[in-house]
Amino acid sequence: MNKILHNRIDEILFYKWDPIGVSDSNWPRDEYKLYVNKVLDLAVNNTTAQPLAEYLTYLSTEIIQSTVSNERTCKVAELIFSIAHDRAYYPDHAVITVD
Repeated sequence: MNKILHNRIDEILFYKWDPIGVSDSNWPRDEYKLYVNKVLDLAVNNTTAQPLAEYLTYLSTEIIQSTVSNERTCKVAELIFSIAHDRAYYPDHAVITVD
Protein backbone atom coordinates (compact mmCIF):
# COMPACT_ATOMS: atom_id res chain seq x y z
CA MET A 1 0.00 0.00 0.00
CA ASN A 2 1.03 3.56 -0.59
CA LYS A 3 2.83 4.84 2.53
CA ILE A 4 1.86 8.47 1.85
CA LEU A 5 -1.82 7.53 1.58
CA HIS A 6 -1.51 5.39 4.71
CA ASN A 7 -0.02 8.33 6.64
CA ARG A 8 -2.67 10.77 5.40
CA ILE A 9 -5.46 8.46 6.53
CA ASP A 10 -3.78 8.05 9.91
CA GLU A 11 -3.62 11.83 10.28
CA ILE A 12 -7.26 12.26 9.28
CA LEU A 13 -8.39 9.66 11.81
CA PHE A 14 -6.36 11.32 14.55
CA TYR A 15 -7.00 14.99 13.82
CA LYS A 16 -10.42 15.03 12.14
CA TRP A 17 -12.32 11.92 13.27
CA ASP A 18 -10.91 11.50 16.82
CA PRO A 19 -13.91 9.97 18.64
CA ILE A 20 -12.27 10.13 22.07
CA GLY A 21 -10.97 13.68 21.70
CA VAL A 22 -7.25 13.11 22.17
CA SER A 23 -5.86 15.05 19.22
CA ASP A 24 -5.54 18.28 21.19
CA SER A 25 -3.73 16.72 24.14
CA ASN A 26 -0.38 15.09 24.79
CA TRP A 27 -1.90 11.65 24.14
CA PRO A 28 0.24 9.23 22.06
CA ARG A 29 -0.06 9.95 18.35
CA ASP A 30 -0.68 6.30 17.44
CA GLU A 31 -4.15 6.03 19.01
CA TYR A 32 -5.99 5.09 15.78
CA LYS A 33 -3.17 3.42 13.79
CA LEU A 34 -4.73 0.01 14.35
CA TYR A 35 -7.65 0.99 12.10
CA VAL A 36 -5.77 2.56 9.18
CA ASN A 37 -5.32 -0.58 7.06
CA LYS A 38 -9.01 -1.49 7.17
CA VAL A 39 -10.04 2.11 6.49
CA LEU A 40 -7.65 2.24 3.53
CA ASP A 41 -8.99 -1.05 2.20
CA LEU A 42 -12.60 0.15 2.44
CA ALA A 43 -11.75 3.47 0.80
CA VAL A 44 -9.88 1.91 -2.12
CA ASN A 45 -12.11 -1.10 -2.76
CA ASN A 46 -15.56 0.51 -2.76
CA THR A 47 -17.37 2.78 -5.19
CA THR A 48 -18.80 5.08 -2.51
CA ALA A 49 -17.79 6.34 0.92
CA GLN A 50 -20.81 4.68 2.57
CA PRO A 51 -19.12 1.41 3.64
CA LEU A 52 -16.29 3.45 5.14
CA ALA A 53 -18.74 5.69 7.03
CA GLU A 54 -20.50 2.59 8.37
CA TYR A 55 -17.18 1.13 9.52
CA LEU A 56 -16.18 4.36 11.28
CA THR A 57 -19.57 4.44 12.99
CA TYR A 58 -19.09 0.82 14.07
CA LEU A 59 -15.61 1.60 15.42
CA SER A 60 -16.72 4.62 17.40
CA THR A 61 -19.86 3.09 18.89
CA GLU A 62 -19.01 -0.59 19.30
CA ILE A 63 -15.23 -0.76 19.69
CA ILE A 64 -14.21 2.62 21.12
CA GLN A 65 -17.61 3.13 22.79
CA SER A 66 -17.79 6.82 22.05
CA THR A 67 -20.09 8.79 19.83
CA VAL A 68 -19.14 10.88 16.84
CA SER A 69 -21.84 12.80 15.03
CA ASN A 70 -23.10 11.08 11.92
CA GLU A 71 -22.37 14.25 9.95
CA ARG A 72 -18.72 14.31 11.04
CA THR A 73 -18.31 10.59 10.38
CA CYS A 74 -19.72 10.98 6.86
CA LYS A 75 -17.49 13.98 6.12
CA VAL A 76 -14.40 12.13 7.30
CA ALA A 77 -15.38 9.10 5.20
CA GLU A 78 -15.92 11.33 2.15
CA LEU A 79 -12.54 13.01 2.68
CA ILE A 80 -10.69 9.71 2.99
CA PHE A 81 -12.57 8.25 0.01
CA SER A 82 -11.77 11.28 -2.16
CA ILE A 83 -8.07 11.10 -1.25
CA ALA A 84 -7.94 7.36 -1.96
CA HIS A 85 -9.53 7.91 -5.38
CA ASP A 86 -7.58 11.11 -6.12
CA ARG A 87 -10.73 13.20 -6.43
CA ALA A 88 -11.26 16.80 -5.49
CA TYR A 89 -13.10 17.29 -2.23
CA TYR A 90 -14.50 20.62 -1.18
CA PRO A 91 -16.29 20.38 2.15
CA ASP A 92 -18.82 22.99 3.13
CA HIS A 93 -17.09 25.33 5.56
CA ALA A 94 -19.75 27.50 7.11
CA VAL A 95 -18.45 30.88 8.20
CA ILE A 96 -19.84 32.37 11.38
CA THR A 97 -19.82 36.13 11.72
CA VAL A 98 -19.60 37.60 15.19
CA ASP A 99 -21.00 41.11 15.67
